[in-house]
Amino acid sequence: MLHPTSGDVAVRRMRSCALSAVFSCFAGGVWCQTDPSMAAASVAVPSKPATITWQSGNATVNALPAEFAQLYTSLTALSTAGGRVATKKIVVKKGSSIEDALREEGVYGGKTMPIQVDQYVCGLNPEVCKVPNGRPDWTIQPNATIVVPDIQLEPVIVHRTANKSAKDTLQGIVRDREGCPTFDDACLLYLKNLNRRQLEEIDQNFIGKLTVPTRAYRATIVLDPPVAVDPLLLPGMAGIRKQVVPAMSVKQFSADGNAGAVEGTRARVLKLIGYPSNGGAGFALPSAGVTQVTVMDNSVDAEHCMLKNVKLFEAGDILASPRPPCGGRADAQKARDHGTHVVGLIAALTDTDAGPGLNPRAMVNVMAMNVDQLTDEKYAAIQYDRIGRLYSSPDAPDVVNMSFEYRTKGAGQNDLLWEAMKQQEGNTLFVVAAGNDGKLLSPGSDCNVRPACQHSPHVITVGALSFDERPTMHLGSSEKSNFGSAVHVGAPGFNIVSTIAMNRVGVLSGTSQAAPLVTGVASLLYLKDGKLRPAQVKNRIIYTSDLFPSLYNSMLGGRLNAERALDFERANVKRKGRPLERLVLKDNPLIPFADVEQQSKAFSIRFGQIRRLKFEPDLKHYVLYYTEDSNKESGELLRRFVRLPSDRGIVFATAPGPAQPLADVRLRDIEDYTAALVR
Repeated sequence: MLHPTSGDVAVRRMRSCALSAVFSCFAGGVWCQTDPSMAAASVAVPSKPATITWQSGNATVNALPAEFAQLYTSLTALSTAGGRVATKKIVVKKGSSIEDALREEGVYGGKTMPIQVDQYVCGLNPEVCKVPNGRPDWTIQPNATIVVPDIQLEPVIVHRTANKSAKDTLQGIVRDREGCPTFDDACLLYLKNLNRRQLEEIDQNFIGKLTVPTRAYRATIVLDPPVAVDPLLLPGMAGIRKQVVPAMSVKQFSADGNAGAVEGTRARVLKLIGYPSNGGAGFALPSAGVTQVTVMDNSVDAEHCMLKNVKLFEAGDILASPRPPCGGRADAQKARDHGTHVVGLIAALTDTDAGPGLNPRAMVNVMAMNVDQLTDEKYAAIQYDRIGRLYSSPDAPDVVNMSFEYRTKGAGQNDLLWEAMKQQEGNTLFVVAAGNDGKLLSPGSDCNVRPACQHSPHVITVGALSFDERPTMHLGSSEKSNFGSAVHVGAPGFNIVSTIAMNRVGVLSGTSQAAPLVTGVASLLYLKDGKLRPAQVKNRIIYTSDLFPSLYNSMLGGRLNAERALDFERANVKRKGRPLERLVLKDNPLIPFADVEQQSKAFSIRFGQIRRLKFEPDLKHYVLYYTEDSNKESGELLRRFVRLPSDRGIVFATAPGPAQPLADVRLRDIEDYTAALVR
């Protein structure tokens, strides 16, 4: 994507100062504002392209020469089409080759220099370089000055997949990708964090797919003068669109509270989501252990009196003393309080009425961002690096909360934020807000809200619901949650009470408030079993939700139910006229169903594939959730509306163990069945 700038030197310098101030704040890990005069100058700058941010997509360092070759082929095409890369002069030191000089200056990276780089630089220096037969021929004196492209190149660490065979060593795989300076204890910890949910120990005997730190390169390419259009749309530039980083526009999904309306107090929210506050069936908060949660948001008051175990990633102080008394009410301001409000819903102390605080054992690591600066592609790229650094420490997250949307701008296709998320498919669950625009989010629709529309087994998209016993997607009279098949589950999101800056509490509404409730429950699932994979947690939260016919056209599941999600050791079976039973499935017969939406078309699945089967008396048929494999909880969760063409008995035991009494459950007697979690 292209960075707005101006030919006016004074304005350019002022913008540079503003951006430097933002980076200074960012380096301290805090969200902050730049000087207002600088911000105003930045807004006044005409929007013309001035830079391209390019990042290699190499899986190994051996792939770098081909990527730099493509980059310089495209830059040559840019020059032919009327664009021009800015240049600078360098000295080729005595005893250095052209290749040495260009590598030192950061014109390219990797082990070897592609000929396309040499040809491009040769064309900038016709007095001392000719190209007979296509190969540059340099005639320069020691300490000569030459012209090179103004490219600011830096190495970055990315995460890539490697297949380890029995003959491969961990040292060899890491060395070939140059993701660690040396293979030491810190590098081994990094490797284990990136693969910590593998079923086997990560050691020399491991065989299979590994996520490995890998050296890549990022280049900021200055255009001078800037072209009038996005240079990626010029002839010959299509070859690097996949490597060019776009800027983002970002929106947080909160609105001000509705004065005088019913508030989402701790008691009200916990009741609606079935939170086992007194130690419900199958769950009691353990006396030890933590789960790691990362919140990507704006500023968070980590010193809030109601927050514990909250720290700022790469952080410094945010708010000054003295502070007002703990728990005072105030009007929440989204720009200032959004992040603190979100964190409180996950991990506020549970002995107050300030908000849900679902998991007091959550260690919350806040990745503070200035969302306004994400319109600059260089700043957006830095967020990718920060996510990567989370996994080089013991704070590698089990769950990440993202209560915002972003949209990419321009022809660049290298969405680094999504790339960072995608690389953690086996490690981390990303809980994302659906948005408050009342918009349909489904495959085939204009589903461009990211990351909510990114279909992946480790991304769960959360809609916001009203307080009604039969909830709707409305957030007051003027706003409605986004909905559709890309939305997986819902949670209360109207007038929710939580922590805000400076020891106070206040209310905000939106899917930004619904998402952290799901994050809190997900973190409790990890607290109960730290080996669960993200897709297992995602599916469990969806199929254990409270189901309402009014929501079936709005989302895949229903309203979050914490107790049912956490009671995963045994199946929950509700038969007609009987109390809920907690049983253990003993057989796995083939069950025929008729699909109501496909003119009663018949299909059959094993009973062990069923994750939820609930009879809907108003609809006079069942809703069925299942996966394609009886032994794979992490497979894609499917939903169908069905009838039972026949009846049969399903054998359960009353408790684990071979000597337990058996129970024969007639399929037609089941009102609601929730499977135990398949490990």
